[in-house]
Amino acid sequence: MSIVGHNLCCKYQDSSLFLTDRIIYRDKPGLQIQCTQYKSIENVKHSDHKPVIAHFRLKLKPGLHTGNPAYGKFNREVYKRGCEQRERHHSLGVGVENNKKRRQPITNSSTCVLL
Repeated sequence: MSIVGHNLCCKYQDSSLFLTDRIIYRDKPGLQIQCTQYKSIENVKHSDHKPVIAHFRLKLKPGLHTGNPAYGKFNREVYKRGCEQRERHHSLGVGVENNKKRRQPITNSSTCVLL
């Protein structure tokens, strides 16, 4: 396991190391992940910890396409239930500021974003 933090890249050795404002990643032997940039976002001040970002350079190998991949398959019923659940959640006022005007739900959307 490796740690990126405070403008340095180092190997994880001390288990009592305080891991705030650092990025922890694991690589396979021979993969050669290189941290090319690490910085904190100075203008975000929601707590005493600042968000950090890191850029890595690595070489990817093409994947093996074996089995039955589900590329392009979309379960519309699961998506529809999720939208209905989110709408119920927001109609109770959870996660929505009361002073903002709400948009009408889109009934014919062809876009799905997964995070």
